[in-house]
Amino acid sequence: MPGHLILVRPHTSLLDGPVVARYLHQIGGHCGYLFAVDPDYARHPFWRRALSWYGLVNGHQRMVAHDQRSPMALREIVHTLKNGHGVVLFPQHANRPG
Repeated sequence: MPGHLILVRPHTSLLDGPVVARYLHQIGGHCGYLFAVDPDYARHPFWRRALSWYGLVNGHQRMVAHDQRSPMALREIVHTLKNGHGVVLFPQHANRPG
């Protein structure tokens, strides 16, 4: 996919991320998106494996723990965009109390 894509959606349910990942894959094989995920899920032993597996089977989507206390997620997002891949953000994570 040429250019940069940042998809920002309102987050109304815990199912939003998996639904968006599946939708992107179904509408034309959009693959390899980076999803900024709440760190409580991205680092949880069960949810990390479940979400990683789901992303793999639905277009090789990846995730990064979007933790406002650490710049690593932002670096990975910028790196992903510079390499021409898409990023999916749910803005409510940025407003999470720290």
